[in-house]
Amino acid sequence: MNISFTLFQLQKIDSGLDSYNKRLDEIESLLTNKASIKKCENKLEIAEGELKSAKNNVNSINDEMLQKSIKISQSESTLYSGSVKNPKELEDIQLEIASLKRVIILLEDKLLDFLVVQEETENKVKAIKEELNNSKSKFATQSSRLQAEKDNILQNRNGLAKKRETLIPQISSDFLNRYDNLRKNKRGIAVTNIKDDSCGACGAVLTASQKQDARSASSIFTCSTCGRIIYGSS
Repeated sequence: MNISFTLFQLQKIDSGLDSYNKRLDEIESLLTNKASIKKCENKLEIAEGELKSAKNNVNSINDEMLQKSIKISQSESTLYSGSVKNPKELEDIQLEIASLKRVIILLEDKLLDFLVVQEETENKVKAIKEELNNSKSKFATQSSRLQAEKDNILQNRNGLAKKRETLIPQISSDFLNRYDNLRKNKRGIAVTNIKDDSCGACGAVLTASQKQDARSASSIFTCSTCGRIIYGSS
């Protein structure tokens, strides 16, 4: 058995598993990341608070205008009922009515401003709700696509895991421990191949003799620079 070849096959399997696991973590993060939706919900909550305040202002002005109008009606009723005979009292009632009417004119102007604010805020709420719906729709579409990708990766990962289970018994514990230690200390890459007459991992140039040793089926050759096992295909 060519142990370097076997370890190289194990490396390809483990690299594939690493890649699948990394992507699964990314997918899981994306599936649970609702930041854009949360952002829209927060904006909507603020805008709805602004709209409530605007409506309260409008209602408050309307209530105040109603009270003033009622007071005017009552005063006019008193003025024209004939029950008040004193000229000074009649004059005071007339002045009060005139004052109330001036206040109502001011309130009407204020009401108009508040109505404009209310309409603008209603439009703002409407736009944010649309943005929120679009964000939820986009997230649902993305989630569906990611879930399909996740299912496919899980299936492929299971296939690689079964291959690994088949391959492991073919490797002695000494070589397997050596491989595992290299994987741990070399950022997941314990075994590489020859690329352009160099170590495929660190790029160190190999001599003709070293390349021959890497192709040997009876022994393991390690890169003198990075320490990784190098498999040289025949």
